[in-house]
Amino acid sequence: MTGKMILAIAALLQIFCTATAFAGHWPAPLAMTSYMHLAGQLTIEGEPPRAGDEVGVFDQNGNIIGLHVIDGTNGNYYGDLAVSGEAPGPVTAERGARDQELLTVKVWSASRKQEYRSGELKLSPTDLFAAYRYQPAVLPLAYESNGFYGLNIVATGMGAVADR
Repeated sequence: MTGKMILAIAALLQIFCTATAFAGHWPAPLAMTSYMHLAGQLTIEGEPPRAGDEVGVFDQNGNIIGLHVIDGTNGNYYGDLAVSGEAPGPVTAERGARDQELLTVKVWSASRKQEYRSGELKLSPTDLFAAYRYQPAVLPLAYESNGFYGLNIVATGMGAVADR
């Protein structure tokens, strides 16, 4: 990888990274040793996300393995959302995803106090960040270590339930 590519990726991460030390709705996921990365556009009820909104990624057991808290400075964009891969050693209840494990995406709107899940979310691949190694996601979304994927997320209130 060239120095320019590394600088470009570092710049993208700096622009789109938000610290996940404090999460208002979901806890920060455990830190693991391998990750896949997601970035794209997020729209909630037709509007850009606001500070405090969250995108969470969950494994098949419902464990949170990726979290991005919106800081409100990047318009419709979210990312880099690091999704944890399985840690080496014995499998435990709290772990990252295994290779090719199907993942679930959820969105929390802090201002609306609503969590949006599968039937309320539209996921679509995007190549918005192709210049930074992000390739369009393949749906259904599956874990792939060291993968960089573009995923647009649209949350609509088709039966969203408050704070559950």
